[in-house]
Amino acid sequence: TTSPLLRQELLLAGCSEENVHVLPCCLSVEQENAALMLQVNKPRSSQTLCVLFIGRLDSYKRLDWLFQALVALSNSWHLVVVGDGPKRIFFEKLSSKLIGANSDDRVTFCGRLSEAAKLEQLALADVLVLPSDRSNEAFGIVQLEAMAAAMPSLAFDLPRSGMGWVGQLPSLQWSQSQDGLADVLQRLSEDSELLCQASSQSRDRYQRLFARKVWRQHLNSFGFLQ
Repeated sequence: TTSPLLRQELLLAGCSEENVHVLPCCLSVEQENAALMLQVNKPRSSQTLCVLFIGRLDSYKRLDWLFQALVALSNSWHLVVVGDGPKRIFFEKLSSKLIGANSDDRVTFCGRLSEAAKLEQLALADVLVLPSDRSNEAFGIVQLEAMAAAMPSLAFDLPRSGMGWVGQLPSLQWSQSQDGLADVLQRLSEDSELLCQASSQSRDRYQRLFARKVWRQHLNSFGFLQ
C-alpha cells in the first residue's frame, strides 16, 4: 500500500502485519530528473503568492474550497489551474462570481498541458494545493511533482487517504482541513522565510521518502526485484 495511514487501515481490517508493506508511488525518471533540476528557495518575482492546482476538474477536487480560501487572503495572490474535466465551465463561472471583475487577472485556467509546459508552471509557483475531499484520492502524484520541484504541497488529512501524509512538513504545521486552508496560505503569503523553509523541507522529504532510488530499494527489499 502507498502510505502508513493506509497500512494501518488494512491492519484494522484484519490483514496480517507481515503481509502489508508500504511502497509509496514514484515519478517517472524524466519527471523526477526535470523537477530536481529546479532551484530550491528560488527568489520570488513579486509579493504575489503564486498558487498552483494540477488535476482533473471534477467535483471531488473541491477547487471551490481553494477559491474561497484565496479570496479570504489579505495579501496579493494568483492561481494557476492546470487540467481539464467535466466541471471546468462550472469552476470558471464560480471563479468569476467569487472574485469579481478581476477574476481573469487572479485565476488562469490553462487546460491540459504538456510535461514541458507543466514543468514551467512548477518552476514559477510557490505552493501547490490539492483540495480533494474524498478518500478515493489515496495518494496525490502531483504532490510528488511539486515536492521534487522544491514546493510545499498542501492537502487535507482524510480518513483512509495518505494524501495529507505525503506533504507534511515540520515547519508548516496546520490543521490540514478546509477550515485551515486560508490560514496556512495567509502565513505563506506573508512570511518569506517560512516559504523558504517549506521549500527546502519539501525537496528533502521527496528525496528521503519518494525518490525513485528509494522506491527501488524498498521494492528490492520485498523481493520483487532481483
